[in-house]
Amino acid sequence: MAQLETKGKEFYGTVNDSYPSTDSVVIFISTEEASTVSIDVFSTGSSYTTLIPANTQFRYAIDRPDVKVISYFTKVTKSFRITSNKDVSAYLLVPATYTTDATVLYPSHAIPNSSEYLMLTYGNVSSQNAVIVSHEDNTPVEITLRTKPGLSGPDSTVLVTLGANECYQINNYPDHEISGGLVKVLNNKKASLFCGNVCTNVLCSACDMLLEQVPPIETISTNYLIVPLRGHTNGYVIQVTTNSDNTVVNKDGAIVATLQQGEVYEYEVTTERAVCITSNNPVLVSQLMKGILCNGGSSGDPGLVYISPTEQLIQTAIVATANTNIISQHFISLVVPKKGIDSMYLDGVLLNRSSFTASNCGDFYWYTETLSAGTH
Repeated sequence: MAQLETKGKEFYGTVNDSYPSTDSVVIFISTEEASTVSIDVFSTGSSYTTLIPANTQFRYAIDRPDVKVISYFTKVTKSFRITSNKDVSAYLLVPATYTTDATVLYPSHAIPNSSEYLMLTYGNVSSQNAVIVSHEDNTPVEITLRTKPGLSGPDSTVLVTLGANECYQINNYPDHEISGGLVKVLNNKKASLFCGNVCTNVLCSACDMLLEQVPPIETISTNYLIVPLRGHTNGYVIQVTTNSDNTVVNKDGAIVATLQQGEVYEYEVTTERAVCITSNNPVLVSQLMKGILCNGGSSGDPGLVYISPTEQLIQTAIVATANTNIISQHFISLVVPKKGIDSMYLDGVLLNRSSFTASNCGDFYWYTETLSAGTH
C-alpha cells in the first residue's frame, strides 16, 4: 500500500461544475518552514511567486472562471499548480454565500504513476460529476462508468488522451453512473481525480456543492474509523465501494454487505458516534455531512470527505482551517492508536488522554474539538 501524505512540494487542482457564484476560489497553503511558493493558473498563463514565513497560513484567490470546468466530455485547460521549495500542505476552498465546500490537495509525489481511482460521489444523479487533471503531456486515461443498479448491459468505457494541465469532466449517462466507476491512468503517466456534485441535499435541505480529491486505489485499505462531526447529534452518512468482487463489509464488527466490483453500500448514522468499517478487500469510504435541517447541530450543510484507512497513520501533519468570514466555526478530528494517546500534541500542547474516546476499531481512539481558524 502506497503512503498517502498531505505534505509535499507540488500540487494540482481544479473546480468542478458547481453552484453558480461570482466569488473567487481560495487556495490555502500552510508551512512549517519558510517556503518559496509559486502558483500557476494555466488558463490565463499567470504565475505568482511569494515567500511564505514558517508556521504561517497563506491564502491566494483565483477568479472562479479561470479554474472552473463547466463542460463535459471535453478537454479544457482549467487547472492550477502549486510548487514549493519546501514541504507545505494545501487545500482549496470553493466559497459562496449559501454553498461552500473545500477539498484537500494531495501532493504529486503521493500519487503513483499509472494510478487507478474508484469514483464515489453522492446526491442528485443528474448533477454528479468527476474531473480528471493531467500532470503531464500525452496522458491516456481510461474511464469506466458503471451500469446503474437494476439495469442490464455492459459498463460504458471512455478513452481520452490529455495534455499537460488539461482537465476532463464527466457526468452520469442515462444508464450509467459515476459512483463505483473506475479511472485508470495509463502508460506510467500521472493524473489527479476530483469527485463532486453541482448542488445536492444530503437527506434534507439545504443544497450544497460537493468537491473532494479522490485518493488513489493504491492508498486505500481495509480498516476505517469514521469520527463523528462535532455537535451533529443526528449523525452523518457513510458510503463504501470497492474494486474487488466478493468484498465483505463489516460495520462495528457485524457483516452488513457483500459487494461486487463497483457496488456501493450506504448507511445513515443517526447519532453523534464513531463507526468502524472493516473489509476483506480494499474499499474506498466517504463521509457526508447532512443538511442543517436534519444534522442536529446549529450549523453545517452537505459536505464530502474521503476517510483515510487506519493503516495510513502519519506522525506529523500541518492542519489548516479557512480563515474567512464565510466559515465561523472550526473543528479538528484525530484518529490515534492507543499507544499514541499519551504523546499526542496539538500546537505544542500535550492532549489529555481523558479527551480521547475508545472505538470499536481495536486499539484506536478518536478525538474531536473546536479550534481557531488558521494553521495548526
